[in-house]
Amino acid sequence: MSACSGLYFDRHPLPDVERWRTVADPVKRTRRALRVTFAFHRETDGMLSQVFAEMAESPVMEGYHAHWRRGAGIVASAWSGGDEPLVRAAVGHALAYPTWRSLVGDHDLTDAQAAELMLRAIRAATNADLQGGETRGEEAS
Repeated sequence: MSACSGLYFDRHPLPDVERWRTVADPVKRTRRALRVTFAFHRETDGMLSQVFAEMAESPVMEGYHAHWRRGAGIVASAWSGGDEPLVRAAVGHALAYPTWRSLVGDHDLTDAQAAELMLRAIRAATNADLQGGETRGEEAS
């Protein structure tokens, strides 16, 4: 990150995702992770919107992205099937800043509503019927 954003994130550290491991129940762990993550996104929205607009895919953002991948892995690991690609993708998407920004900024959800929607998406991804890549009602050809 640039020197300016680096200093900013020194003053606004990323959430401690390792603390989420202390909650065994997958729903409670996910709710905690979403609450903490969305509070961070809200607090840092002004800076994150600029950083994502200018250098979301820049190599200097790798540490930021790695942090959230680690967090997603911690949340996903609480769920049955947490190592499945659909579950990891749903959790990673739920924790991502652009997802939060879309839900609260573009769709006018509250943080609580956005968290509930993402929890439902993660629960759907853990459904055994979805693990093979087929959705309910979809006929195999």
